[in-house]
Amino acid sequence: MARVVQRRSSPPYLLIVLAFLFVIATALAVVFLTQKDDALEAKKKVSDLYAKVATPEQAAKAELKEGMPYVSTLEGQVRDLAKVITGIETSYADAIKKSEDFPKNGLTHQVEDALTKAKELQSQVDQARADLRKAQDAQTAATATMTAQLEAFNKEQEALNAKIKEGLAERTKQQESNDALIKQIKDENQKAVDDLNKQIEQAAARVAKVQEENRLLDMKNRKMIADFREMNHPVIEIDRLAKMPKGKIAEVMDQIAYIDKGSKDHVVPGMSFSVFSPGNLTEDSKPKATLSVIAVHPNTSECKIKDMKLINPVLSGDLIQNVAYDPQRVYTFVVLGDFDLHNAGKASHQGQIEVKDMIQRSGGKVADELTVRTDFLVMGDEPGRPPKPAADAPPSDQEVYDAQMKAYDEFQNAKRKAAELYIPILNANRFLALMGYTPDKER
Repeated sequence: MARVVQRRSSPPYLLIVLAFLFVIATALAVVFLTQKDDALEAKKKVSDLYAKVATPEQAAKAELKEGMPYVSTLEGQVRDLAKVITGIETSYADAIKKSEDFPKNGLTHQVEDALTKAKELQSQVDQARADLRKAQDAQTAATATMTAQLEAFNKEQEALNAKIKEGLAERTKQQESNDALIKQIKDENQKAVDDLNKQIEQAAARVAKVQEENRLLDMKNRKMIADFREMNHPVIEIDRLAKMPKGKIAEVMDQIAYIDKGSKDHVVPGMSFSVFSPGNLTEDSKPKATLSVIAVHPNTSECKIKDMKLINPVLSGDLIQNVAYDPQRVYTFVVLGDFDLHNAGKASHQGQIEVKDMIQRSGGKVADELTVRTDFLVMGDEPGRPPKPAADAPPSDQEVYDAQMKAYDEFQNAKRKAAELYIPILNANRFLALMGYTPDKER
């Protein structure tokens, strides 16, 4: 707002001061009335921006113009006050300086208040600028820190990418090396398998050749054994032996039977015979009674009849049999296993001893091993395969196991060897039936 001053020869200073104060009061009243209505709306519009440069207390004290920032508003207020005081249109800084230099002794109380308010506004402007610079500095520092961190992160990322790339290249190289090694191993293994299969085929061919040679040798050996036995020690067939009686009953008187064999036929007291009806001698024939020799004469022997049934009595003309007895030759026996001769319900080794004694009393011979000269193999109860003792079992259990295993192996080997040497095998029941043995009831 411009003001025209007319020159006077002696200007009335009091009138000038009053006019000046009136202008200032009017200007302040206009500004106050204008800003009062828009204060709330102006504060609301600039609240976000003001929060960056001023405290809530400063914002509450500021008189902001609509659409203007807080700092610009303060600067405008200072310039307006300086213009009112000095009457000069000037910049913000010059207005402050001129207002400070203006003589205060001639000012009224209102002018002093205006200057004080201008200084307060200046202080608020300076504080706002300082806060703004501080915020800008903090933002700049934060931006610099973030930039540095981002650059460091980018460098680390680049280094990590380089390592990943290097690792992938190394992995690819290692994979190629592994594939080559695997292929080499597979090729070598396949070659080894092919060589091994070839060796197996060759070995199988050699084994087949050896087996064929062994088969032919076994056949040759069997033929030699058969020829030897045929010429020197013929094999006795059990079936044929059962059908070949060793004598017959001449006469029967009460419980005494007289047979046609005596001392000249090597009959001795204690021998026993089985009695069969004429024409019924087969491998499965059952004796009708048994005889025990009690007296021997040169041509006959007196025998006690045992186990005779009334419905099938012993008669003269009945046939007698004892597998171990032969007036023309001596049979050789091998006895294995345990026997239950007295119906005790359990076989024992004592039964084997009694069987051997029975054979010897009948004129037979007992041997320990099977040979081509063995006539019969008599086998008692077959021993079972014993369970192996635990690793922490006492030594006595191991000794018992070893003994039982030895008996089991001997039994199995004897059956196999008897088949190889064409030696007839008599089980306990068949042997006793052909021997005329009857358990002694007095035992």
